[in-house]
Amino acid sequence: MRVLTPPAAAIVPPQEGVKALDVASPVVANDAKDCQGKFASGRTSELVESDVVFRGFSSCEGILRVAVVLMALFAASKAFSQTPMQFTAFPPDRSTNAPTGVHAWRIYASGLIDEDADKHLEEVIQRDNIPYHSDIFLHSGGGSLVGGMKLGKVIRKYLLHSNIGQLDLSSKDQGSPKSGNCYSACAMAFLGGEYRFLMTGSVYGIHRFYLDKQTKRDADLAQMMSAVVVEYIRSMDVSTEVFTLAASAGRDEIVTPSQEVLVRLNVLNNGTKSTKWTIESVRDGIYLKGEQQTPNGTNKFMITCAPGEPVGLYAIFDAGMNVADAMNSNAETLMIDSTKVSLAGRRVSKKNVNGKMNLSYSVDPTILNAISKAKTVGILLQPATEAAIHLGFESMPFDEGRAKLPGFLQVCKH
Repeated sequence: MRVLTPPAAAIVPPQEGVKALDVASPVVANDAKDCQGKFASGRTSELVESDVVFRGFSSCEGILRVAVVLMALFAASKAFSQTPMQFTAFPPDRSTNAPTGVHAWRIYASGLIDEDADKHLEEVIQRDNIPYHSDIFLHSGGGSLVGGMKLGKVIRKYLLHSNIGQLDLSSKDQGSPKSGNCYSACAMAFLGGEYRFLMTGSVYGIHRFYLDKQTKRDADLAQMMSAVVVEYIRSMDVSTEVFTLAASAGRDEIVTPSQEVLVRLNVLNNGTKSTKWTIESVRDGIYLKGEQQTPNGTNKFMITCAPGEPVGLYAIFDAGMNVADAMNSNAETLMIDSTKVSLAGRRVSKKNVNGKMNLSYSVDPTILNAISKAKTVGILLQPATEAAIHLGFESMPFDEGRAKLPGFLQVCKH
């Protein structure tokens, strides 16, 4: 039996003028010379906490050596100020927001993103005791690509809602935003927002990242760094097509996707996360469930099937401080795309469960057929049918649910 030697590692800190591959590659080359048996080698990269870590490794008959190198990249629009990013925070207006339960602060982040931008943001959040789910407005021409991803991770850590804008100093309302721009590394930081918005007039711009110094190993380094960026984008639940668009641009070219494209790629989610549709079972039957998280809570839309019972409809949403209004709203509507379908006389139950409205209805083949063709679905509660206000949700995406519905109903018949 062959006994493997435990891995040995050398950690090399950043050095001025020394590229990551200048350290990682020699590890492979030197070990290859000394190896008398089977030899294997490779290089990997990943974003670990606050740095991009490159690993050059080699294996000779079970003996593994690793060189770990910390590396940073820089990408910025030269048209913007090179002043390091500054953070300014404004608390909510208690006189107008407290009665509605709004406690979100507004944080304005403006300037060049450097390696410490994430630390400065976290210091502001902790110093002012800024609550989760507050808003951050970004206005930057870019900066450190790694710094942008680090900043995005802190934004996600505190579940901030990201927008693109800057402080409007001319406004009479303290802390009001106006349109801004978010390019390059800022575009990466923006993806950290749990919910992502784009105010009117603002611009989201991306371009291919680059190194400030060229070496003969740039192609290898770019390939490694690309893997890090793609993984970061994926971790933020955004389509990696964003990276493809950025890579298609020249070094000095900014790509500004349309709002329609940004929504399709989930760069913008406008206050709602992707809806997940699943078929689940309980002791008394099965149900097709759509679930979508929003700033106001989680919405659920379910089509239920129980032995000996007709197919039913069940919906859950967070009513928050409006539970009493929800319980007293007797105009109940099923939304199918933009069409309202009255649920009058179909209610089976209506409950308040810890601030969450639980609604159950009976449905017939006509309603099921309409649902089967829907692109979006929802449930509304109103004081009266023509009332301007409503509670609930009206446009939960149903594409994935529509694909699962025929199979679900087929199983339900048995």
